[in-house]
Amino acid sequence: MNLLKSVAEGKSELKLRKQAIFSLYRIQLPQAEDALIYYARKGDSVKLRKQAIFWLGQRAVGKMAEVLGELVDTDPSSEIQNSAVFALSQGHGRKSADSLMKIARTNPHPQLRRSAMFWLAQCDDPAVLDFFEEILLGN
Repeated sequence: MNLLKSVAEGKSELKLRKQAIFSLYRIQLPQAEDALIYYARKGDSVKLRKQAIFWLGQRAVGKMAEVLGELVDTDPSSEIQNSAVFALSQGHGRKSADSLMKIARTNPHPQLRRSAMFWLAQCDDPAVLDFFEEILLGN
């Protein structure tokens, strides 16, 4: 795993670095998830960060929803925020749905709220139906 991390952090071409991120996704160890979280938060390029965010969303375990929600709330890059909303939609769990509902209700950026609503409409969770009822009926 250290080799993958050194490739992802190194001066290799972006394509190779992205492949290292994918390989970290494939490793089912907490250290690999921590590495994905690190690159999602602090990768040295937007493209590498988006790759880590995508694979973190596909993993859908552990701290995924919390980390992605944090990126939506605090990252200055709209590309990163949009990637995190999409990655949350891939989680298919209550934590992901809760994070998307929070974004739809409270995020100051209309485009992110619309995106969260779009992805929530794809969810098969009874809480999401209640959420849309609340929004549509103004309760």
